[in-house]
Amino acid sequence: MEFGNYFIEIKGSYTIFFGLIILAAFWSYFIYRRTVPPASSAWRFCLGSLRFLALLILVFLLFEPAVTFQTEKTLKPLLPVVIDDTQSMQLSDRAGERSALLQDLLSRPVWQTLQDRFDLQYFTAGDSLHKIQESALDSLTYRTVGTDLTIFWRGLPRFFDQESYPACIIISDGGDNAGRDPLDEIAKMAKPLFTIGIGDTSAVIDAGIMGVSGDVVAYQGKESSLTVRIKSRGLENQRGQLLLRDQAGNVLASKEIKLSVDGLLQEIDLDFTLDETGDQALSVELVTSKDEWSTQNNQRGYPITVKESRIRILLVEGFPSFESMFLKQTLNELEDLEIQVLTLKKEGGFYDHQIGELGLMFSQSDVLILVNLDGSSRSSNAYQQIVEESRRSSIPRWVWLTANTDTRIVGDFIPDHGIRFIQNPRLSEGQAVPRRYYEILEPDAQFEEEVWWKEIPPLRLPDRIMQQSSRGMSLIDLVRPETGQYITAGLIGWEDSHNKSLLSLGDGYWRWNFLRQGLSGQRELYSRHLFRVIRWLSAVQEQQPLKLQTDRYLYSSGEEVILDAQTFTADGRPITSAIIEVQVNGPSDTTKLLIEPDATGKYGSSFLPNSAGKYTYSGIAKLQDQVFAADSGEFSVEAYNIEKETLTQNYQLLQTLAERTGGRYFSSDNIADLTEIIDATPRRVKIGWSRRMFLGWDFWFLPILLLSLEWIIRKRKGML
Repeated sequence: MEFGNYFIEIKGSYTIFFGLIILAAFWSYFIYRRTVPPASSAWRFCLGSLRFLALLILVFLLFEPAVTFQTEKTLKPLLPVVIDDTQSMQLSDRAGERSALLQDLLSRPVWQTLQDRFDLQYFTAGDSLHKIQESALDSLTYRTVGTDLTIFWRGLPRFFDQESYPACIIISDGGDNAGRDPLDEIAKMAKPLFTIGIGDTSAVIDAGIMGVSGDVVAYQGKESSLTVRIKSRGLENQRGQLLLRDQAGNVLASKEIKLSVDGLLQEIDLDFTLDETGDQALSVELVTSKDEWSTQNNQRGYPITVKESRIRILLVEGFPSFESMFLKQTLNELEDLEIQVLTLKKEGGFYDHQIGELGLMFSQSDVLILVNLDGSSRSSNAYQQIVEESRRSSIPRWVWLTANTDTRIVGDFIPDHGIRFIQNPRLSEGQAVPRRYYEILEPDAQFEEEVWWKEIPPLRLPDRIMQQSSRGMSLIDLVRPETGQYITAGLIGWEDSHNKSLLSLGDGYWRWNFLRQGLSGQRELYSRHLFRVIRWLSAVQEQQPLKLQTDRYLYSSGEEVILDAQTFTADGRPITSAIIEVQVNGPSDTTKLLIEPDATGKYGSSFLPNSAGKYTYSGIAKLQDQVFAADSGEFSVEAYNIEKETLTQNYQLLQTLAERTGGRYFSSDNIADLTEIIDATPRRVKIGWSRRMFLGWDFWFLPILLLSLEWIIRKRKGML
């Protein structure tokens, strides 16, 4: 029922509802048609009305009515203004200090003019988007390390409907050094972007190290290598030198180079040998003969772990396939691995080995890999001996479920996996997508390899796929290539106080070997994948009640350090009610942190280092003021800061982003034109309220009050 801006809904039949109202009216009239003793018409009408109103309210409440009020209101259109709040905005160039330029720009009259026509909503952004009040514009911190320009517009739908704002204003120096490629993502922006550039646009003479990648684990006395990526401007064909130093400053490797044309990425390989074991912090330095605009980006740190011996692998295979062939070939090519292969015969036993050698082979191995084991392999005596030896030795194992693999082998080698296998719903392929892959195996490699995953060929799915285990952690997911919808886990792992296990699903990992990366065309992803998984499996687990660790070993200057903590009982169960006290000792000061569990029982804290150098941390865990565990560790902060790569304003990128969305690029000189270009109609928004009368105690009190008043009047009149 509608009454102007009010809407009334009831549950049940309207016929019965109005019938009961009529019955209540008739009943009230009938009761007070005659009274004993007789009363005047006015009193009889008053009493009848009280009785009718009480019955009317009861009938109304019994049908659970809901009353809604709605109206429309005209508001000014929203206009989001996103401001770059990263550390590059603190740099100075020929135009001046960018933070001062930004504050001057925000004080221009154009913003008041826009405010008269629009509801300006201010945001700061770097690697994430944050809403701020207009009053906070004078106190921007510029502390964020890492700029993802796509988040400047991708994050807006979290705050309001995309239809409620006609355009978006972005104020930035155009630096983009984290996240997705903005030129690829800009097509998803359905609104015009108006970009305002901060900083000098003229070219400068500069060369810098964009990144360093390579071996993260080296072996004593054996040659290792790393790749240095360099970009330069204004130094074409100039000579330079790359130096690799150890933590004592000794030169491990050097190479003369010739710098390329502006903006072209060069990849230079450096070979070196380390003679001391343990964690070491190497540094790469680029020396040029010209005066550069800045030399702060000419040095990068590179942490590496040096071990005494190689990882020993025992690989057991059943039937031959491309998967097992490329797996063995690549493992043999990796210098830091030693591999023994056991190939099962159909009639029983092994090729080239005796069953009696199994015990010795297991004792000399760090990791067990099982691939292409079908039903006939599983029924052999040799297979049963392998199962018994693996359980006896508790060796970490990696099970590969390929097309014709018997899924029962998972239970043989990972008894408590918690997986249920279901029939494949006629899906032939799944695209591999990293989930917790880098978080568990190698966090520092994620940014470098993100683009590679978009290019790898999909995997062929077997007849049976697995549902997620409640115990296991999915490192790689398989999704539909065309929609990105989740299908199953592609790589799932288990880690407890006794052992580590991994399970891979799908055929076609060997095709990753043909994907070339970089200018040198190296086939890195497949071999890196195998090596980092094996390295994780072979790593010795620390048996300690407190684990303190940072999310990375090496940080850039100005970057926030994330410190995670875990506490355990003697039988490995997590403790979620402890208090952890941590002291961080740096080159110039000491920081104390108190870490308490959050609502989910997890521990975590963060802090901002004041200077570059080596940091150590130590912590204790307390329960009821009693210390029960301790742990310590270290990390390094290098002087290099990725934000300092934005030497000048990248106006070409800002201009391209604006043009592709139908917007326009502005400099600080012509910003006043914004008021003439951006236009939009006012917003019409619905406002109102809704209430279910059945749930309100005050409405149930009304009939009681009315009936009580009726009873008082009847009693005073002496009515029966």
